[in-house]
Amino acid sequence: MHHPSRPAPRLRRAAALTAIAGLALPATAGAALGTAKPGTGDRRPNLVSVTVSGSQAVYRFDRALESGVALTPADFTLVTNAGGPRTASSATVNGSAVRAAFSGDLARMTAGTVAGNAVTTDNQTANDFRNLPDAAPVTTSPSKDGTRGVSSAPRLISVRREGLDGLVYVFDRSITAPAGAGSFRVADAGGDELPATGLSGSASGEVRTQFPPGILDNAVSASVADGAVTASAPNGPGTASTLATIGRAPLPGRTGTRTARADLVSTDLVSASFGFGQGTVVRYVFDQSVVSGLDATRFGLVLANGRRIAAVAGDATANPDDPRVVDVTFRNAVGVQEYAVAATVDEAAFAVSGRPAATSVARDIASLGANEGASAVGWTVTPEVLAVAKTDSNELRVTIDTRLTGAPGPVTLLDAAGQPIGSPLVPAVSSAFQGQPGAKTLVYDVPGGAQALAAARTVVFPAGTFPGALGASLSQVVGL
Repeated sequence: MHHPSRPAPRLRRAAALTAIAGLALPATAGAALGTAKPGTGDRRPNLVSVTVSGSQAVYRFDRALESGVALTPADFTLVTNAGGPRTASSATVNGSAVRAAFSGDLARMTAGTVAGNAVTTDNQTANDFRNLPDAAPVTTSPSKDGTRGVSSAPRLISVRREGLDGLVYVFDRSITAPAGAGSFRVADAGGDELPATGLSGSASGEVRTQFPPGILDNAVSASVADGAVTASAPNGPGTASTLATIGRAPLPGRTGTRTARADLVSTDLVSASFGFGQGTVVRYVFDQSVVSGLDATRFGLVLANGRRIAAVAGDATANPDDPRVVDVTFRNAVGVQEYAVAATVDEAAFAVSGRPAATSVARDIASLGANEGASAVGWTVTPEVLAVAKTDSNELRVTIDTRLTGAPGPVTLLDAAGQPIGSPLVPAVSSAFQGQPGAKTLVYDVPGGAQALAAARTVVFPAGTFPGALGASLSQVVGL
C-alpha cells in the first residue's frame, strides 16, 4: 500500500512506460521489446512478434522466409519476465513465420528470441538477407511477473475446501512436487496455528492437504512457508529463485486473515532509499504494537525474478511515534529497488503484548510499489531499449528502461540494405550509471555525423550491450 503523501515508488516497467508514453500499457503486436519499434530494412527479415498457443510458438517476421530449409530449433527460445530461457524442440517455416514446438508450461513466457542467421528472406541466399539476432514480445502472454506483488516465484493466491478436512492451496503458476505437510498451515481467530497432517497430491498450480477433523471449521486463514513449492518454469539470471514465497490467504467464507497475532497490514518502499549505493528500506505496518524481541532476519524482500533477500540482524527499527510501524533496511538489496515487488514477514519477528515472540506475528506477504495489474509482456528483468532517436548533429539518443551497473557496449547502425554504417558506436557520455531508478538516455556519437544518421534505418544492440542489476540485456534490433 502506498502512502499518498509522497511520490509513488514505481517498478522499472511502469517508470519506463510513463517516461515514454505516459501510461503503463502492455506491448502490442508488431513491437520490439519494451516500447521500441521493430527493425526495418529492404532485405533482412525482421522479427516483429511472437505468439504462444499450447506447446507451440509462432515467430512472425516482416517478410516471406525461405522454406524447405532445415532450421536449427536451438535458434528459437522463449524467456520469462525474469529471463529464464526455454529452447524449441523443432522449428519449421510457414510463409513469413516460424512455428516452433516447446515442452512444459509456456503461460509465463513474455518474450521470444531468435539467433542470428536463423532464417533467410525468400528466394535469397546472401548473408545480408539473413536475420539479425533479436527478441520480440509474446503478445498472447497473460503474465504479470515483475509488476506489483508478482514475481516469477510461486505465490499463494487462494485456498478452497475439499471435503470435510481437505484444503487445496492454489498458486499463481505451475508447480512441481511440494515440500512436506508442515509447510502448509491454518490459523484460527485466536492466532493458534496447526500444520497439515498429510499431502494428497498436487496438480498444475495446486496442492491438496489434509487436516485433523474439525480444524478447518474454525480456521480463518491458511499460510505457506518459504519454499513450500517449486515453480516448474525456469526463472533466469540474477540468482533467481524457483521456490515459493511466504504467503497467506483467507479461508472460503472469510473476509480477511486477521488473527490475535500481529497481522501485516501493508508494506511500502521508502523512496529515500532509492540511491544505487544504498540498501532498500521497507516500511511494514502491523495491526498491533511491537513490544520486544524485534528480529530483522525474519523480514524478507522479494524481487521480480523470485529472488528473496533477508534483512541482517539489527537492521529493523520500531517507529517511536507509532510502534505498529517497523522500518527494515535490506543492506544486501543495493541498487535493486526498482525490482522489488513484495515484502514478507515470518513468525517470531517480534513479541506483542500477551504472547511469546514465537506466536506473536502471523507469517504473511504484502505487495510493494505501483504498477498493480500491468502486463509484463515484452519485458524482462534485464535492461530494454524503449526508443532510439536521431538528432540534428552526430548524436543518436537511446532510451533504456532502467539504470545500468556498468558501461554499455557498442551498437551498430544499418542502412536500408542492412549494411553497417561506419564503425560500431560507443556512447560518448552516459547518465545511465547507477543513480536513481527510472528510464535513462544514452548519447552515442555517430561517425559521419548527420549524413550517416540520415541513411540509418536500424540500430543493432547485441546481447549484453546493457548490464543490469539482475542480468544483461537481450539482443534487440530497433527501427529508427
